Amino acid sequence: MTAVAQAAETQLLHDRARRETNLVERYIDRLPAAGPRPSALVAVDGRVLAASPCGWLGERVELRDGQDALPDGSNAVFEPLADGARIVWGVRGHERRVPRRVLRIRALGPETPGLRLAGASLAVTPRQAELLIVLAMTPGGLSAQALAGSLYGPRAKAVTVRAEVARVRRVAGELIGAQPYRLAANVRADFLDVERLLSRCRLAAALARYDGPLLPGSRAPAIVARRAALENAIGDAVCDAGDGALRRRWERKRRRVRPCNSVQPLSDPQRLEPALKS
Repeated sequence: MTAVAQAAETQLLHDRARRETNLVERYIDRLPAAGPRPSALVAVDGRVLAASPCGWLGERVELRDGQDALPDGSNAVFEPLADGARIVWGVRGHERRVPRRVLRIRALGPETPGLRLAGASLAVTPRQAELLIVLAMTPGGLSAQALAGSLYGPRAKAVTVRAEVARVRRVAGELIGAQPYRLAANVRADFLDVERLLSRCRLAAALARYDGPLLPGSRAPAIVARRAALENAIGDAVCDAGDGALRRRWERKRRRVRPCNSVQPLSDPQRLEPALKS
């Protein structure tokens, strides 16, 4: 082998190692998140880069698409990733879908929200957190233009939000699906819990879950609107209940949290039931 050929081969091996390191860094957290379900991250040539439990699938597996049988006769789903790689999920015979991660959002009260994906803290910027919270509000998804408007206002350009989505994907993998943009995870959010409790007329439980305004420092139009909607919905429900104890609880909670200029007063006659259904 000539020196040139050897240098070229060395560069190819280096490039492959770099790509596989990026794959592992991007997707490794998804494997243990599946719990007892066996799973593995597999490179484009079938080499197993990581597995949970360790050793599952051995060193190499033939890549397939969709659901297929493994050499031992068990069933698996092959989830396509970047660069032709796959996550292989062990599944029971009746299953057809890969397991979804859980995104937990704590956005009521604190200036900085808490986000955890598959049990691990999600290191995102405040704007990226707003983006994820807006998508959590709209499980059906949003177009790039609609998402841009929800975050930046009516004059926002879609290219701006596309760049932000790309940055979130570098941190969280394929958390955000496309066409339309939507969360590819099961969402557990404190503000959604409160809205759900209100819709079921469980006012006392909703008050207990409510820790303050939704992301009070945010100026994103969709969040500002939802923040006002949620506080007014609680206030209306408290007024309608005619329960002095519940009203005092509500007033104490409102005094504890930082005032939020974008929230309408409790006495505002606007009803927020349509907003909760949107």
